[in-house]
Amino acid sequence: MALFVYVPFFAVLEKWTGDHPNVIATIKKMERVAERIDGEFYNPGTIGQIEVAKAIALGQLNVSRATLSGQIDRAFDKMEGNVDPYLDWYYSLAAEYVRLAKLMTGTIEGYMEAKLSEYLQQGEAFQKVSDAIATALASHQNVMAEYQRATKAIMDANRQLFPPGVEVRVTKDTSSDNILSLPAHLDVVAFERRVAGTGIAAGISAAIAAKVASKGVFQAAAKALSKMVASKAAAILGGTAIGAAIGSVVPGVGTVAVGALGAVLGGIAIDGALLKLEEVIRREDFKNEILHSIREAKYAFKLKLFGAEERP
Repeated sequence: MALFVYVPFFAVLEKWTGDHPNVIATIKKMERVAERIDGEFYNPGTIGQIEVAKAIALGQLNVSRATLSGQIDRAFDKMEGNVDPYLDWYYSLAAEYVRLAKLMTGTIEGYMEAKLSEYLQQGEAFQKVSDAIATALASHQNVMAEYQRATKAIMDANRQLFPPGVEVRVTKDTSSDNILSLPAHLDVVAFERRVAGTGIAAGISAAIAAKVASKGVFQAAAKALSKMVASKAAAILGGTAIGAAIGSVVPGVGTVAVGALGAVLGGIAIDGALLKLEEVIRREDFKNEILHSIREAKYAFKLKLFGAEERP
């Protein structure tokens, strides 16, 4: 076999390759094709494998982000659901008389702002958001750690070493920074920083109440209430006069006592009627102003947490 097969075969092959030098050059050229990462050479297809691993990681991060975004939406929806109970309280006589007392002490606007914040927090919707943020952050960190391990394993398995002076044709060239970089809205380090600076629960509801106050809603209500004090005084005087007349006609009934009772009843009746009228006229606009402030707060919250986000 060696004498009659191998020797003649290699002799013919040597002569043929000598007559076709381009074949040797092509073989050598094929042997020197590689991809480069951070100046080191890797088998062709290595960067493609890393890109597949990155796509898987990005998919997992997007799922985690979407889950958190949904939880935030539900929390703000629950906050919107607290607006009607707040307005039911706001347009009650008890609340009106408390506001009147606060008006006398000069603390009405702060009181109204604090009361709105208190109602918006009902149901502890943002406790679940706090938990969801912690879960999302842990998930982001785990996904990135797994991606980094997968990338290292791919690079270790595909690394090439060439003798010095050998010319290598590089088909793809990249860096580890580029490999590990993520879109801005999925950047884990930036996400962690944003989470640390994000206010939850009381901070959000207080910010919404402050935004409503900044629109002059509470200030206008305080002015309207102060104007009503004058009409209340007139009503009380009228009620006293009516009571006094009753007391003078009905034997055995004290004029002063009946006068005071008439003043109270007259005042309450007028207050109730005026408040109901105000509710009919103003409630829907007031509600829309609060809802608009809540939706603005949700947009700002998501913008701070996730980065760029489309305004709803």
